[in-house]
Amino acid sequence: MTDAATPIRETGLQPPPPPPPPAAPSPVAWSPWVVRLVMLSTAFLVPQFLITVHNYRALEVGDTLLLIALLRPTPKQ
Repeated sequence: MTDAATPIRETGLQPPPPPPPPAAPSPVAWSPWVVRLVMLSTAFLVPQFLITVHNYRALEVGDTLLLIALLRPTPKQ
C-alpha cells in the first residue's frame, strides 16, 4: 500500500497516442446529384457568361466552347 507522502515509482508506461484525424472524403464518393449539379451548372453558366459579358451571339458560343475543348493543355506525365 502506498502512502500519500511516498512518491509512486514510474512504470515506464506511456499514454496511448491520440487517434488519427478523420480522412477527407474522396471525390469518388460524391453522390450523383452533386455530379449532375456541377455538369449542368457548367453547361449553363459558361455560355451565359460568354453571351452576357463578352457579347457573343448564341451561334458563336458553340464554336468557342469547341475551340476551348480542343486547345486545352495536356497533362504532363
